[in-house]
Amino acid sequence: MVLLVVMYAASSLASTALAIAALSHRAAWHTKASLVIAMVSLAGWSALWAFQVWYQRDNGAPDAYATGWVWTLPWVAAAIAGFALLARSLTRPAPRYASASSYMYALHPLVMVGVALTPAGRDAIVSTGPDGAPSLAWGFWVHTAFAYALLTSTVVRVITVRDDVPALQSVRVWALVAAIAVPAVANLLSISWRGPTHPDVTSMAFVATAWFAWIAFLRRGLLDVVPVARTWVFQHMASAVLVTDAAGRIADLNRAAHTLVTAHGRPERAAVGTPLADAWPALATRRAAIHDRASFEWDIPGASPGVVLRVSVSDLRPEGHWMGEILQLDDVTAEATERRRLESQRRALSAEMEHDAQVRRDMERQLVRDAGTDLFNRRYVDEQLPRMLDDARRSGRELSIVLLDLDRFKRVNDRHGHSAGDRVLRDVACAMRRALPHEAKLARFGGEEFLAILPGVGAARAVEIAEDLRAACEALRIEVRGDVLQQTTSAGVVSLGALGAAEGAAVLIAHADQALYEAKDAGRNRVRHYQG
Repeated sequence: MVLLVVMYAASSLASTALAIAALSHRAAWHTKASLVIAMVSLAGWSALWAFQVWYQRDNGAPDAYATGWVWTLPWVAAAIAGFALLARSLTRPAPRYASASSYMYALHPLVMVGVALTPAGRDAIVSTGPDGAPSLAWGFWVHTAFAYALLTSTVVRVITVRDDVPALQSVRVWALVAAIAVPAVANLLSISWRGPTHPDVTSMAFVATAWFAWIAFLRRGLLDVVPVARTWVFQHMASAVLVTDAAGRIADLNRAAHTLVTAHGRPERAAVGTPLADAWPALATRRAAIHDRASFEWDIPGASPGVVLRVSVSDLRPEGHWMGEILQLDDVTAEATERRRLESQRRALSAEMEHDAQVRRDMERQLVRDAGTDLFNRRYVDEQLPRMLDDARRSGRELSIVLLDLDRFKRVNDRHGHSAGDRVLRDVACAMRRALPHEAKLARFGGEEFLAILPGVGAARAVEIAEDLRAACEALRIEVRGDVLQQTTSAGVVSLGALGAAEGAAVLIAHADQALYEAKDAGRNRVRHYQG
């Protein structure tokens, strides 16, 4: 008897342990709740018989175990209801528990509790003959027939839909079927062989049930997988759809996805339960590289001819918990090829337009630039000085110009040649540029004449700047063919205040030219300011 009680207790503990493991698992609530109901019912069934055998250990009466047989039936009904609900949760993407069949599953155990509580109900389950020996009555057989019909439909449902629910393929489905079938076989043996005169040995098989359930739900990850029923529409979608679980394993894929994995991945690994990194390493690598994007375009490496896929990624959150991803793959090769062709043409056209614009800018620049010194030229002064003068008058700002002429520059050309003269002009131009404020404009006005336009600069400051320009030129030492040349400069300064209201840029330049000649007459290498 003690050994029998220990075996019942072991079955109860095994079932309880699996229920606790399921509760602590992050899975869809309806799946783990169904498994917990089934396992707790089996644990209660075993605990009932452990207590019954221990309590009646010294009772030799024929009906010592009749009560145990009666109270077994509510636990049987609850266990079958749990397995039936579990099958529904695994074969439907979103099972509805507020349905007629769900109410029937819940009603069956309650009815059996009511039967066990009434004398008439107990007599309908186990009756006593004239000799005092108990036997199974008609109520037991009605319950048993209904229970086995429900159990059979559950097993058939799991087996027949396994092709439509990849999560139930291979080892998982057979482990689940074994978890249901083993106690059923033990129950049939207990009923037919020993009957109510002996303890029910069915629950001793629950250790095997717990073991098979552990294989199916925990070891093989069935509890991790969110079932996605493949409807006809899912199977015949033009888009390839891959569902991966939290561990990165393929939980589901439609025909189009299977075709893609077979063609571009590893055909022998194109199966549910296989890590995506094993079945299609290139896709897994690409997905990991851009994990923060919900959609991306991907050229399948090594595909000939080239194949371009648009991969759209969405989270799988059936109960608010992240449980994997859904990858939708669409072949956009034609669209991508045409778009890339147009983009290439657009880039070529844009480059051509930019080249043309640069040519225009270069031409425009050449029109207003002096080729020898890269300063602005006379044309620039003729176009821009009148505009600057009008702007200064409208805004009330100051404006000054400085007209400079290189002293005795003709001697440089005569003594050293025109190439030396060009060298002097370039060096002088660079020195003047460095001495001018940033906003000033410097132009080569004539052969050896330069003109600086000084926006916002009054007369006193303009004279200072002219002195800076003169000093910068005087400080130059230009080596030409072994000789060191020093080039001085004379400058004439004029400001906007020296102009009459009706006088324009030409008069301003004429006044600057007059001041320049005064500087020349005064001995050169000096600055003169025109004051009217």
